[in-house]
Amino acid sequence: MSEQHHHIVSPKTYFINLIVLMILMLLTIAAGRLEVFHFNPAINLIIALTIAFAKMMCIILIFMHVRWSSKLTWVFAGAGFFWFLIMIVITFTDYLTRGWHSPFTTPF
Repeated sequence: MSEQHHHIVSPKTYFINLIVLMILMLLTIAAGRLEVFHFNPAINLIIALTIAFAKMMCIILIFMHVRWSSKLTWVFAGAGFFWFLIMIVITFTDYLTRGWHSPFTTPF
């Protein structure tokens, strides 16, 4: 039987991750408030997705312990993320190619 080594994460690491997630949450709120100033909606989308990506990486790497896992776990985590990107691209492609409205405008 092979020995498995489990990485023990210190409370300090979790606390730092909590602080980073709280800062990113405040950035998300601030980015939502910037939309009031009528910046280009595409820029708002890029800002929001960048912040969401950073939060996602904090959660996957620390809370799901992928950072200290084997290479096979990294492959499966990457494959899941790649599949998610495929689904998002297909959804946005469908949304942006509809002829009954222009993208990034509100129907009101």
